[in-house]
Amino acid sequence: GRLSYREWPIGKLAAGGMARHLCSEEGLTLVYRIQREAQQEMVCFLGSSIDWREDDLRQSLGVALGAAGVRVLHLQLSPRHAVGSAEFETQPMDFTLPCHLQLPPTALNNRVDSRTPGHDCSTMSASAAIQECPDGAA
Repeated sequence: GRLSYREWPIGKLAAGGMARHLCSEEGLTLVYRIQREAQQEMVCFLGSSIDWREDDLRQSLGVALGAAGVRVLHLQLSPRHAVGSAEFETQPMDFTLPCHLQLPPTALNNRVDSRTPGHDCSTMSASAAIQECPDGAA
């Protein structure tokens, strides 16, 4: 097999944080490129926490990719795993983003990415109807 490494910083504070950055032109391009790659190869993206539920990047990018039709598996590695062993967990398609990762509805402006069918920034906070966030939480 072949392994390629690409670095693409996402979620920068200067771009408005994770949710706003993923809905920017740069973020939409990242989701599109990962989706396109995932159609042909296995794609792995790294976060900063062992548990994906505690990792803003893995949660947010997982929701964006899931909305674009990509099946997202999280690799669970920790010091307790033996070399060569790992566990996988599928990110549920109906996963609810925490409030701090959701865009307020007024920030969405129906931003749709025509390159990625089904990817609409409103999907980044589609779960807002399920989980009510206090005003200003995003």
